[in-house]
Amino acid sequence: NKSYVYTNAKKTCEDYKGLSAIEIVNDNCYGIVEFAKFDFGIYFVIGCVGILAYFVFFEERKSGMLLLVKGTRNGHTPLIRIKMLVMVAGSVLFTFLQEITHICMTKYYYGFGDMSRSIQSVPEFRNCPMAISVGEGILLLVMVRVWIAIVISILASMVSVVVRNEFVAMLTIVVCFGVELVFAQSLLLTEGLNFLKCINPF
Repeated sequence: NKSYVYTNAKKTCEDYKGLSAIEIVNDNCYGIVEFAKFDFGIYFVIGCVGILAYFVFFEERKSGMLLLVKGTRNGHTPLIRIKMLVMVAGSVLFTFLQEITHICMTKYYYGFGDMSRSIQSVPEFRNCPMAISVGEGILLLVMVRVWIAIVISILASMVSVVVRNEFVAMLTIVVCFGVELVFAQSLLLTEGLNFLKCINPF
């Protein structure tokens, strides 16, 4: 019978088999580490999405202009789609600008070194199972943060459509992300509910 230790060791070797030819290059690692550790951006994205939700959904609803459009033929569904598209586009644009600004500032103050070297050359990423470069790692981080912004904007849009009261809607969004933050801070990766920590914007 194959023991758990043997099976796990074999699986680990198979997962990292494609990294056997990777060369480690000693270079400046401060920039990529600082960029990866920057987690305050998610709070700015949530704030941006909250402001967008107010002006896209609630301001128009308070002024009574929403009733004029909803009353037309097929006015309700296309209107929601357009508003969600505005929310997504706004959050994506904000996130891109934030990440580009952060990349420029990090490069100026810390530097990234050779962007073509393997990501495993950075001690903090030595266990990464993907054969990618530092430059590709930065691009991947940006794309992940953009996708998080898209998911947040869609969730905020759904709450804003379902909940009529702006205060209750904003409170619902804050409570949801507050619970997610608690999961991210309190749960461990080795626990049974670790998926709540992994599938988490924080």
